[in-house]
Amino acid sequence: MKKIISFVLFLFALGQIEAQTMADTVRMLQNQLKLMEVETQKVKALEVEIQKFKLLEAEIEKFRTQQTELSRFQSTQENYNKKYSEDLTKNNQALETYKTAREEDEKKRLQQYKNVLEAFANFSRFYGDKYSVMTRIVAQDALSAQMRTIVNPQSGALGFKLEDKVMEVMTKRFEALITDNVDPGQQKDVKEQIKNSLQTVNVILKNDVADNIIGMIPYGSNVKSAICLVSSFALNILSSDKIKFKKNNGSALVPSKIQEVQTSIIADLSDYIAFYNRIARVDYDYQIKLKALNNDLYGLDTKVKEFALLMQQPLMSYRTDMLIDTSKSVIEITNDLGKAFDAIRRNETWMKDHLSELQMMSVLIQANARSLHSQYRTIQDIHGKTNNDMINDFQSAISESPKIAQNASNALKSIKDVRTKITNETKSAYKVEAETFQRHLQEIYK
Repeated sequence: MKKIISFVLFLFALGQIEAQTMADTVRMLQNQLKLMEVETQKVKALEVEIQKFKLLEAEIEKFRTQQTELSRFQSTQENYNKKYSEDLTKNNQALETYKTAREEDEKKRLQQYKNVLEAFANFSRFYGDKYSVMTRIVAQDALSAQMRTIVNPQSGALGFKLEDKVMEVMTKRFEALITDNVDPGQQKDVKEQIKNSLQTVNVILKNDVADNIIGMIPYGSNVKSAICLVSSFALNILSSDKIKFKKNNGSALVPSKIQEVQTSIIADLSDYIAFYNRIARVDYDYQIKLKALNNDLYGLDTKVKEFALLMQQPLMSYRTDMLIDTSKSVIEITNDLGKAFDAIRRNETWMKDHLSELQMMSVLIQANARSLHSQYRTIQDIHGKTNNDMINDFQSAISESPKIAQNASNALKSIKDVRTKITNETKSAYKVEAETFQRHLQEIYK
C-alpha cells in the first residue's frame, strides 16, 4: 500500500516537473515569437525605407532631368529674349510708324468727314431753297392763269369778246326769224322780248363759279347752253296765243323754225365753240400734268423726310435732343440738317471719338445726295417740258380755228412771255445752279 502511495506520489512529482518544463518551453516559444514579430516589423520598416529611398532616387533622377531641361530652357529663353528684344525694337519702331500713319490717316479722315458734312450742309440748304422755288412756281400755275385770262369771254385778248359774238349771231338769227314769220304789227314787241331773253347769255358766259374751277374752261359748252336757253325762251314767246303770224299755220311751224335757228346759230359759232372746247382740253391736260408734277414734288418731299429720319440715330449720338422735325416743310428740314452738320463738324473732339458715327453719316449722305439732286432735276425738266407742251397745244388750238388765229398774235405773245418768265425763274442762273450743285456733290463724293 505504501509502495503504491509512493509510486503515485512519484508520478505526481514527475508530472509537476514536466508541467513546469512545458510551461517554461511555452514561455520561451512565446518570447521567440515576440522576437520574430519585432524582426518582422524591422524588416517591414526597412522595406519602407528602401521604398522611400527608391522614390527619393526617382525624384533625384527627375530633378536631374528637370535641371537638364531647365538648362536647355534657359538657353532657349536667352535666345528667345534676345530675339524678342530685337523684335520688340522692330515692333516699337513699326508701331511708332503705324501710330504716325494712323494719326495722319485719322486727320485725313476727319478732314474728309468735315468736308462731307460741310458740303452736304451747303447742299442741303441750297436744295431746300430750290425745291421751295419749284414748289411755289408749280403751285402758282401762272401759265394756266394767263391762258384763262386770254380766253375769258370778256377779255377781248383774242380780238373779240365771246359774249359779243354770241349776242350778235343770236340777235341776227332771231330777228330774221321774227321778221320772216311774225305779223309786222307785233314784230317790234316780240323782238324786244327776245332781246331781253338774250341777256341770259351774259349771265351764262360770265359764270364766275366755273371760271374759278382750275382745269375747267366751260365756254364752249356755255355757248350751247345759252343758245338752248334763249331758244326755249323764244319758243315760249312765239307759242303765245297773242302772237299773230304772217301765215295761217305759223304757230304750228314755230318749233321747227326755232330748231332751224338754233342749228344756224351753232353753225355760225362753230369755229368759236370748237376753239373753246380745244382750249378746255388743253387746260385739262395741262392740269393733269401739273398734278403729276405735284405728286412728284410730294414724293421728293417724302424722300427728304425719310432721309432726315435716317439721320436721326447718328445725329442723336452727337446730342440726344438733336431731332429733325419731319412735320416741317422741306426748306425748314434742309436748313435744320445744315445747322446740325455745321455743329458737328465744328466739334473736332467729338468727331475723333465717333468715327463710326461719322462714317454712317457719310454713307447715308452719299447714298442719298445724288438721288435727291437727280429727282429734283428730273422734275425741273418735266416742268419745263410741260410748259412748252402747253404753249404748243395752245398755239395749235388757235391755228386750227381760222377766225381766232387772225387776231391772236398778241395773245400768243403774252402767254409765251409768261412761259419765258417762268423759265427764267426756274432756270435763272441755271448754269450757276448746276455748277453749285455739282460742286457740293463733288465734295460729298470726293
